[in-house]
Amino acid sequence: MKISEFLHLALPEEQWLPTISGVLRQFAEEECYVYECQPCWYLGKGCQVRLHINADGTQATFIDDAGEQQWAVDSIADCARRFMAHPQVKGRRVYGQVGFNFAAHAREIAFNAGEWPLLTLTVPREELIFEKGNVTVYADSADGCRR
Repeated sequence: MKISEFLHLALPEEQWLPTISGVLRQFAEEECYVYECQPCWYLGKGCQVRLHINADGTQATFIDDAGEQQWAVDSIADCARRFMAHPQVKGRRVYGQVGFNFAAHAREIAFNAGEWPLLTLTVPREELIFEKGNVTVYADSADGCRR
């Protein structure tokens, strides 16, 4: 179950970015994900569950607290749907990263796979949402919200 805390910050919009940068510095040793979708900034911390598609798009790895499961990829879309249907993902925000070669892979154009994953989908353990001078903190515990 997710616990949330709503905090009001009397911050003008021009101070959001320095504040978010400060939060990222505070958690520099932790895994963090950030994106902006006007009018909000989203900051995810840690990893609850993750889907990782390898660089050449042939193998999927599902990672959670129980460990790793791997399977061959028939369809990246089907792997993503399978991930999104997982109970640990339902109702949670998913942070995604698509590798540079994804477009070539999707169009079946030859490319050098390299080392970076083709696709990564992650559900963070904790999340901070900055919107209109307010911050909403989502975590699995009240202590996580107050950190």
